[in-house]
Amino acid sequence: MSVAATPVSSTPKHPEVDEQGRIYATGRRKTSVARVWVKEGNGHFIVNDEPLASFFQPLQRIHVLEPFIVSDTAGMYDVWCTVKGGGISGECMYQLCLCILKHFVAILYCNPIT
Repeated sequence: MSVAATPVSSTPKHPEVDEQGRIYATGRRKTSVARVWVKEGNGHFIVNDEPLASFFQPLQRIHVLEPFIVSDTAGMYDVWCTVKGGGISGECMYQLCLCILKHFVAILYCNPIT
């Protein structure tokens, strides 16, 4: 029995930008859903109307901020996100990382590196 391959587009989707100039991304896994809005700013990070520091433990914060740390853009963007479903320490944290990575793909789509 063979499985038909699903065609995959090599062109990234055009980023969704709201009226406030924020780029929007969604990440899902099992019952966990994360929605993230990112805009250039001072590094504010809000999760479910709470600061990142009061929502996640220190090790979890490092994982969530990892895309910014690796790309040397920590403190350059403001992030607003909502998470629901799944466990705080597991699925939600990884879905936030996925959404932030989608944001960086959108940034590269708008401003390609030459």
